[in-house]
Amino acid sequence: MKIVGIVLLLVLSSLFAGAQDFTTVILVRHAEKDMTASTNNPDLSPEGKARQQALSHALENVDIDVLYSTPYLRTRNTIQGIASARNLEILEYSPFDEAAIKEIIESNQGKTILFSGHSNTVPAMLNMLTGTTNYEPFTDADYDNLFFVIMHGGVVQVLPLKYGADDGVK
Repeated sequence: MKIVGIVLLLVLSSLFAGAQDFTTVILVRHAEKDMTASTNNPDLSPEGKARQQALSHALENVDIDVLYSTPYLRTRNTIQGIASARNLEILEYSPFDEAAIKEIIESNQGKTILFSGHSNTVPAMLNMLTGTTNYEPFTDADYDNLFFVIMHGGVVQVLPLKYGADDGVK
């Protein structure tokens, strides 16, 4: 299933590479956090660091223009490998400010934007972008989801993918 997802990802990436009127939003929940840390801002666990590398690998052939993260170590570090490899700055966003998120997307029309969020904010963004309530918050163990939201002419398509180690959540 993961191979099929990656093949679809590469096909979509190549199809839309020259299409300036397509906007792609990639949504990912932060990788596994260090549950032993005695802080409300833990870094990634060893499993999370492995998933961060898997995310970098899964997206290595996708043209990403802009990176956004909430202001937490785990969300920033989940996409840090992508930022370093592409020499991109990670910008902060508030996942609860719909107007600001819409402005980010509007100001990046024709580009690919990667957002690193949380178990509740990724589904909330999916619902906002699709105008539905189809997406529920993830469980605490759910880390392997990757969503491509492709927007063109008022049409929004969501491609749900899996990446990295199987977290066992269906």
